[in-house]
Amino acid sequence: MLARVGFRFREIDISGTAEEFIEFGRLVASGAGEIVLPDADPGAFDLTIHRISVVTVDYDTVLIDFNPDLDIIEIVGPLDALAALGENLGGMAEATPPYHTHIEHPNYSYIGEGSAPLIASLK
Repeated sequence: MLARVGFRFREIDISGTAEEFIEFGRLVASGAGEIVLPDADPGAFDLTIHRISVVTVDYDTVLIDFNPDLDIIEIVGPLDALAALGENLGGMAEATPPYHTHIEHPNYSYIGEGSAPLIASLK
């Protein structure tokens, strides 16, 4: 799994295999945890990020953001909304690669306004 960010549109691209998305979906749905990712060429994006952190907090919706100085993508929100996001991320495994989807506000009711757009890309 790789995570890259683009500064122009403040977007996040997470790409991986079906198995990686199943595991990532489980992590997000659990509401807590962190994964460390390998270094990679950012390609069309500006920067590769090496950590994703998931934290359950008492918000109304999920907020997704990145901090390039700390080299981390943060996914925070209430457990029910994280479970919905985790289910969608794990569901990526059912698609035929190459495939991608945009998970962002307001298209997904559990994603909060102000969240960075997330592009999930199945390799």
